[in-house]
Amino acid sequence: MTTPTFFILASFGILLNLKHFICEYILQNEQVFFHRLRYGSINSFIHTLHHAFGTMVAGLILNFDLVLILGLVFIEAFIHYHVDWAIARFGAQSYKDKKYWQWRGAEEFMHHVTFILLILLAKYYLTTNP
Repeated sequence: MTTPTFFILASFGILLNLKHFICEYILQNEQVFFHRLRYGSINSFIHTLHHAFGTMVAGLILNFDLVLILGLVFIEAFIHYHVDWAIARFGAQSYKDKKYWQWRGAEEFMHHVTFILLILLAKYYLTTNP
């Protein structure tokens, strides 16, 4: 892997994490957080759109091809929505419950694994479509 490709992919990882911080801890509110239990909730959909928009901005900043950006946005939005829903549906609901924090940790872990998947997909695309 060339140095510019490594720099682009590292930058993409940093931008994904910054986007995640903004969407999860600044933009997300109580309505979104507690409506994740209901599959198809408009609040959850809006939250997912925030993440999708952030991923799109990261791709635009790094001058990714539109095909790559759209693919990454779709994959992340699909996975993010379903991770959030599954954690809300099957995890503990009260922050006073120890299992709540275990499920929240599992949720964050799954989101970061998704970022690694997106970085690997971007690497594949960038190295096969110079």
